[in-house]
Amino acid sequence: MVVTPARRSHMAAALAITGLLVLSGCLTADSTMQADGSGTMTLTYPPPGGASKASETKRFTSDAVTVESLTMAADGKTATVKLKFTDATKLVSAKALRNLSITRTPGDGTEKVTIVIKPDLVVKLTPEQVKDEPPLKIKVTLPGTVREANAKAATDGATVTWTIPVGDFLANPSTEMTVTYEVKKA
Repeated sequence: MVVTPARRSHMAAALAITGLLVLSGCLTADSTMQADGSGTMTLTYPPPGGASKASETKRFTSDAVTVESLTMAADGKTATVKLKFTDATKLVSAKALRNLSITRTPGDGTEKVTIVIKPDLVVKLTPEQVKDEPPLKIKVTLPGTVREANAKAATDGATVTWTIPVGDFLANPSTEMTVTYEVKKA
């Protein structure tokens, strides 16, 4: 087979897409937020190549975020980190969470939480390219009953779960999830 510049370009694009899927797929987050904005998060994700327990602990640690535990699969393809944070809006202070932002907006007996996640690189993929990739799953338990949530979220009492297809996540510069919950009266 003769490798022409055009074929080399297509091969490079295919490898890049495969790399994006490996870097973005299999992401699950399960968080609990307290009324003061503090909370916990368990995140299962594909770590960067060459990552170690020490390097990942460092990437997830900041003044507002501490690592309670971190385990890596023997094959290095997945890791699970359990975090404790003092303020959800400061999760971005951990280098590993730099593509995440959270805002909290008080309302009349409610609070609206907006979560925005961004891929490292925006790329359009065909359904065939992502057919076997698991979606991103983001679950948050709040200190009050959920009133409404966007993006076809599933709600159950004080918990909201978003399921985001990998192709949708990678095709957009950001994915916004919003939830409004009832603030318990003191």
